[in-house]
Amino acid sequence: MNRITTRLKRYGCLLLCLCLLMPLLQGTAAAVQDSSVVRVAWYPDSAYNITCENGERSGYGYEYQQSVAAYTGWTYHYIEANWSDSLNMLQKGEIDLMAGVSYAEGRAQTMLFSDLPMGEEKYYLYADLTKKDISMSDLSTLNNKKVIVMEDSIQSTQFSEWEKEHRIKTQHINIDSIERAMELTGKHEVDGVISTETPIWVEAGMSAIVTTGGSGIYYGINKNRPDLKEELDNAMRSMEYDKPFYSDDLYKEYLATESVAVLSTEEKEWLKEHGAILVGYLKDDAGISSLQAESGEVIGVINDYISYATDCLGDHALKFQLVGFDAQDDEIQALNDGKIDMIFHVSQNPNLAEKNNFSLSNTVWSTNPAAITTKTYFDENAENTIAIPKDKLALKWYLSYNYPQWKIVEYDTQEEAQKAVRGGEADCFVVRSSRVANYIKDSKFHSVSLIQPENVSFAVKRGNSVLMSILNKTLKSMPSTMLTGALSMYDNRSRKVTVVDFIKDNLLVVATTFILVFLLILLIILSFLKKSLRAEAKAKEAVEQSQELNEKLQKSQEDLRTALLQAESANSAKTTFLNNMSHDIRTPMNAIIGFTSLAASHIDNKELVKDYLKKIGTSSEHLLSLINDVLDMSRIESGRVKIDEKPLHLPDLLHDLRTIIRPSVTSKQLDFLIDTVDVVDEDIIADKLRLTQVILNILSNGVKYNKTGGVLSLRVKQEKKAPKGCATYHFIVRDSGIGISKEFQKHIFENFSREETSTVNCIQGTGLGLAITKKIVEMMGGTIHLESEEGVGSVFDVCLTFRLNGERKIYKKIGSLQGLRVLVADDDTDTCLSVSSMLTEIGMRSEWTVSGKEAVIRAKHAVDMGDEFYAYIIDWLMPDMNGIETVRRIRRVIGDSSPIIILTAYDWSDVEEEAKEAGVTAFCEKPLFMSQLRDILTKPMEINKPKPEDEIHIPAGKKVLLVEDNELNQEIAYEILTQVGLSVEVAGDGTVAVEKMAASKPGQYDLIMMDIQMPIMNGYEATRKIRAMSAQRCKTIPIIAMTANAFEEDRELAKEAGMTGYLAKPIQIDKMLKEISSFL
Repeated sequence: MNRITTRLKRYGCLLLCLCLLMPLLQGTAAAVQDSSVVRVAWYPDSAYNITCENGERSGYGYEYQQSVAAYTGWTYHYIEANWSDSLNMLQKGEIDLMAGVSYAEGRAQTMLFSDLPMGEEKYYLYADLTKKDISMSDLSTLNNKKVIVMEDSIQSTQFSEWEKEHRIKTQHINIDSIERAMELTGKHEVDGVISTETPIWVEAGMSAIVTTGGSGIYYGINKNRPDLKEELDNAMRSMEYDKPFYSDDLYKEYLATESVAVLSTEEKEWLKEHGAILVGYLKDDAGISSLQAESGEVIGVINDYISYATDCLGDHALKFQLVGFDAQDDEIQALNDGKIDMIFHVSQNPNLAEKNNFSLSNTVWSTNPAAITTKTYFDENAENTIAIPKDKLALKWYLSYNYPQWKIVEYDTQEEAQKAVRGGEADCFVVRSSRVANYIKDSKFHSVSLIQPENVSFAVKRGNSVLMSILNKTLKSMPSTMLTGALSMYDNRSRKVTVVDFIKDNLLVVATTFILVFLLILLIILSFLKKSLRAEAKAKEAVEQSQELNEKLQKSQEDLRTALLQAESANSAKTTFLNNMSHDIRTPMNAIIGFTSLAASHIDNKELVKDYLKKIGTSSEHLLSLINDVLDMSRIESGRVKIDEKPLHLPDLLHDLRTIIRPSVTSKQLDFLIDTVDVVDEDIIADKLRLTQVILNILSNGVKYNKTGGVLSLRVKQEKKAPKGCATYHFIVRDSGIGISKEFQKHIFENFSREETSTVNCIQGTGLGLAITKKIVEMMGGTIHLESEEGVGSVFDVCLTFRLNGERKIYKKIGSLQGLRVLVADDDTDTCLSVSSMLTEIGMRSEWTVSGKEAVIRAKHAVDMGDEFYAYIIDWLMPDMNGIETVRRIRRVIGDSSPIIILTAYDWSDVEEEAKEAGVTAFCEKPLFMSQLRDILTKPMEINKPKPEDEIHIPAGKKVLLVEDNELNQEIAYEILTQVGLSVEVAGDGTVAVEKMAASKPGQYDLIMMDIQMPIMNGYEATRKIRAMSAQRCKTIPIIAMTANAFEEDRELAKEAGMTGYLAKPIQIDKMLKEISSFL
């Protein structure tokens, strides 16, 4: 007995290990690949294949290939030729790999393509705009011009299509190398060139004037090397996961270049109809826009912009008209009233822009503000108090957006704000870094540069997309730091100190003073001049430092944005993976562990252990299916998960669900109810895995967010009407949990959404489960609806329509039961009504009650009246009297004359003996279906007997060669095979199996069980060698694959190798024996 217990525990642990280690084993097996030399095309190209004068290689294609080699271990042998010859060599199989090939149907006949593109490229028409007969705004000027195209390329094909679309005809100059193209453009023998985006044509004096097409760029692969394609695809998928922006970085480094900003027809018409652009500015905004007292002219950065933007877009001059305002609030109101077209500068705060009904342009300039403080140590991440003038609305926006933790205190003037900081009422005030020099003279003040830059944009009224596009084009054509530098210059124009006028005005006084006093005044003047010069030098140094800091900051911002996107992508992938591994796998794993423990504790009860093992098998199958989904993650993420519809028996589905969820329900002491209403059609066509996943996800949430001792129920209700040949069901899950707020119900099906409450935050979860559930329901053509009340609970209603498996089943009345009475006792009214309705349909007379005590009274009354009940259906758990006690009292009244069936949703094994002593005839699991009810009433004493299984006939004494390198797997398979009477011989590797078959005699082996992943020779190779042997028995002996590679393509590989059967690990005994019996 101890030996059986030990073996059972060992198998249970082994099952768990296999399930958890399958992804690791598969990953390890995939990683063990022999490196090999790959012949790669090397055609001269300015972007993909670059050879420097010293012979060093670089380029988009070269760097990408080196990254691939890091995953595959390949060594490259480069074959040098021009592009056309390289393509021909690939099509003839003379090389293995070629980078930068566009996909085309014709090419796909002569070569293989990688599954994923190595990037995207756009095709441009570059032209020499110094030639006056070519105009960007009039494409017809391109007619009859000589344009270089790469011979037999996708670029050439798409350019021809572009010409037809725009009714333009050019002279195509076909070339086969980039050197030839550079030679022709250098001699000015051509007018343009069709090329990918690359800086070499800009350096040659050409401009990209129009996009003519684009396509994904792939690796072309030797058609005879599918093994190479498989390794390359795996490497590229890994690179996409590990480095999602790698191809974008390569594009920026080798292909990206500047393009010419050109006004569209719509923009030209808008400018023509609208006239001058009305620009709102602040009248007293130092350095940006301020009025000169003498002339009344506006000076500052605004003039620099207008001067540049007026004629920066070629032949179309822009006109601007300035409109001054005293406060930014007035500017915003004028913009919304249509009195101006744009505000010259606002701080980039998207939230406030939305609230004020305007849109923000690209960044106009960026500065680094500085905090002026009296503190010796200043932490900008702390909750600081900042003093600002009331009229500095832009500064307030910057602070509220970038430092929301700071407390803003407004003062009437800048002087009062400074005074508040000096007096300790506030921690700091903020100025532009270029104006710091005005404050550092005060020894009490210290300046600290803030990390967050102040980015400034133009503002236009929301919806004015044409003007926004025009303004962004002016910014695109402008040097990136032009206005930032101009602002620093205006801020740091120091007022020079002079005493010349003072001397002139006071010449008499100076002349009549003593010489010593004159000398003293002179010394003072010289001292002031020296300080002035020192301040001016310091200001200039501050300007230079500010400009240098701005340039560094812009670069660091770009690096930070790239890093942030990469981090967000990695976090997203990690979150998705952890959700599938934890949320979906934990519940069936809990069932496996729980029932394994129960089986070990009831080892003497063979029937009970068998029942537990069956439930372990059910949960294991569900768990295995989920693991397969995790292994196939790339398919799930790309939206290629299929709904695999197969015949499904609804009672089996619901009983399996109850088995999986029961341990979680029991551990939280929940009352779990499961029933059906009006379910007539029990056999449907559906995806059992996905349907189980949907319902189990909702049930798991019902357990997780429920209170101890609460209620959880699952009800299946069939609608009366449905499309022909179909049935519509509602799967209704109700819980008595914490409930969901009305506000959060709007977002509950969104990715990664969790309600932020103290209760929810204490419960583990990622907020992805219901989003996955909704997507699966929609894939199945259904809907999901939620009703919830905080503190009361939630109700999820999943509505799905399925095709029926066969004709709609019509139940006939059972003649032997016509008119007989049945008493139903259940504290749930809906269950009573549902069972009574089915009894009526059978032809019986049904009565029901929700009380055990009343059921006893009715039984006694029926005996007294001489109209006894034929049968009793009693719920196990009722509030006033439980089912067993109710049965005991009814038996005292009626004796043993009538069958009494206990109806329950719980495990009755612990009370089975007590129930039989009380007079229970049989137990029946909820929910009760019509087919089960008919069987119960016609054969009540056979309910607990196990259903006969299909017998599997395996002739005793047959000899099996078991090829398996793992000792635990050997032991499992050996025990299973020998227990059914087979003789087993073990081979630890494919080479041993080949040697044994070569030395075998006729009849020595009847069957081979072949593992796939083995260290020295894998199962595929071993099978090929056995099939290639001259002996006829080697060609015909059945070979069954045993592998953890469980996808359809793995099954096809096994078949191609010569295997006649296929078993996916972990091995399921019934399937294994059934597969073996089909060959013996």
